Amino acid sequence: MLGAALALVASCGGAQDDGETTAREETATLDEATRLAMLLPSSADRCSVARPSLVADRRRPLILHASQGDVLAWSRDLRIVAYASSRRLDERGRAQSVTLLSLAGGQGERREELEAALPVRVRWEGEPCRADQCDLPRASMLDGRTLRIERGAPSEARAGGSPCVDLAIAWPSAVELDVSRQDCEEARAEGCVQRRILEPTDDGLRQRVEDALESERAAMRALESLRLVPGIEGGIDVDRRGATVVTLRAISWAELELLLEDERIERAAYRRRDEARRTRALDDVDVESLPLVRQQVQLREERLARLHGEGRRRAADELATLLSAATTRHLATRPADALDLARRLVRVQLDELDDPAGAAQTIDAALATGTAPRETWRGLRREARIASLVRALATPDEASALDDAASAMREDGLAPDDTTARAAARDLAALRAAGATHELAESAWTHARAVTRRAMPLRAMPSGAGAPIAALPATLAWLAELGGDPGPFSVFVVVRGTLAEGARAVTGDDAPVLRFEHLADRATLAGSGASIDALLRLGASIESALAPGPLTIDVVLTSISTPSVERTLRFEGELGIGRVRIARGDAWIARHDWPAVERYLADPLRAMGARLFPPPELVVRATSEEEAARLARIGDDPPQARCAAEGPEVRCIPRPDSDARGALSRIVRASLGSGLAPATSE
Repeated sequence: MLGAALALVASCGGAQDDGETTAREETATLDEATRLAMLLPSSADRCSVARPSLVADRRRPLILHASQGDVLAWSRDLRIVAYASSRRLDERGRAQSVTLLSLAGGQGERREELEAALPVRVRWEGEPCRADQCDLPRASMLDGRTLRIERGAPSEARAGGSPCVDLAIAWPSAVELDVSRQDCEEARAEGCVQRRILEPTDDGLRQRVEDALESERAAMRALESLRLVPGIEGGIDVDRRGATVVTLRAISWAELELLLEDERIERAAYRRRDEARRTRALDDVDVESLPLVRQQVQLREERLARLHGEGRRRAADELATLLSAATTRHLATRPADALDLARRLVRVQLDELDDPAGAAQTIDAALATGTAPRETWRGLRREARIASLVRALATPDEASALDDAASAMREDGLAPDDTTARAAARDLAALRAAGATHELAESAWTHARAVTRRAMPLRAMPSGAGAPIAALPATLAWLAELGGDPGPFSVFVVVRGTLAEGARAVTGDDAPVLRFEHLADRATLAGSGASIDALLRLGASIESALAPGPLTIDVVLTSISTPSVERTLRFEGELGIGRVRIARGDAWIARHDWPAVERYLADPLRAMGARLFPPPELVVRATSEEEAARLARIGDDPPQARCAAEGPEVRCIPRPDSDARGALSRIVRASLGSGLAPATSE
């Protein structure tokens, strides 16, 4: 109630000036607003009455800033003499409303003209309807000038007895009147009502709000609360008459004009924003204007990202057409500005349109400017030629496409000779066909080739050395960090071994492992990860792609915090069912007690897996019950995980918002002790 009393008007309308045309001639002898109010249903939660005929046409937009009613009452498309409406919720909570309009100039006799002028769609009472038309407001003409519009379920309340009738009679000069039921402060009290009266004056509008409360005491409390509102005296008068609180406010025409101007400025800003966000037809885009081209390219790229199927193809065609026109127009004369457009065009041609020939032409044009970054654009040229090779596979053009792709690899220094270049081109084409990005595939191939060609002395390992291959990448990273190297690490793994039957070119979605058939003397897998979870997923992908047999594994550890700290590890061995038996390893691999590493670190990591929620339990199999009890005490950390010995096992249960890896680190340090060493010290 108090909030409603404080909802004072922000804008308004006014009295008729001399010589201004309105529908006032229709009300010279009869107050149409009162007549309409008498036709409203008696049962309503709110009723409103308006007299648009008392307001000059040019000032009707101002009234909207003060109006609490329906904007329909102040429509400038209709010549409305008077307006009345009532609204209520039925027993099932459904909204019902009745709106009455008194029209001037015989508008009600010309239905098509009336329908065109109405700002809302209606269906005429008694006419058949289909589908959603049946949900439209129902309209009917009560007589030649009175239009009735009803929404919701038909009202069964009788006409007459609306509280707006007395208010309309009492305030014949008011342009808008409103009566609404309000919730009383006391839960069991009834009869609280708010009345709003809006009157024109010579200087503007006067708004009167009467809050009829349940008692004089409630009115006194409301009045005191209102007087505590900061700035309430600024043009606002508050008084009490018995159980009614009366609030008066005057608003000048000048103030309303300023509000209307602010609204116009805001609408203009919205129009400019909408215009800036409008995707224009290609013929309407002036490619001479690079700012306009960039804007339209951005809009089309955003739209392309949301589309699928044939719609995406059409959108890609349009985007390529626009980019091609702009690139052709500006690349020779303004290469610094046009190169980004050319790059975007290449991406659309390669990623969306499968048009490597078109991409090659765009790339050649960019390189011909002499200003394009050669490393970037030569990389795009290699990608385009690999894409051409993919299209040419198993066709008469395959040999020629292979020559072109290998030539680019050799010319750009990625392959030292034609044999290596051809091998690389075949592998990269197979990976592109399998869905791998060219950048990822080429980077992995280059890195893997460098790693596998590196000579490293290996030492024989004691029998029993080994680890589960799924946990191997994470185990090596963890060992290096526990040994003192500055982690965390980016880990790149290269495995040369026997592929599992049906192994794909790209294995694993979360941690992809790429297959290279022509990189080394055996099939090669390569992949990378950084976090422990990513490394566990990487290990699982590698395990699924390999068959039992001899293998060689190279692991490159690069410190993320200190990139200059890097170490390459290598070992050879035999893969059994999920476990690698390590036969020979480099110095750092050889210095570790691998049965202990497997027991205290690798096996627990494999059992925990990469699951984040719920956090997995940690289980460590100790050598005895006594050791299990000791390790449980070391690992126990109540804020993170509770550890307890269960026979020869240590079981750590993490809190829901934590994990048990801290406990594992403490257990590994206690178990391996002096066997830990930084990988970079070797």
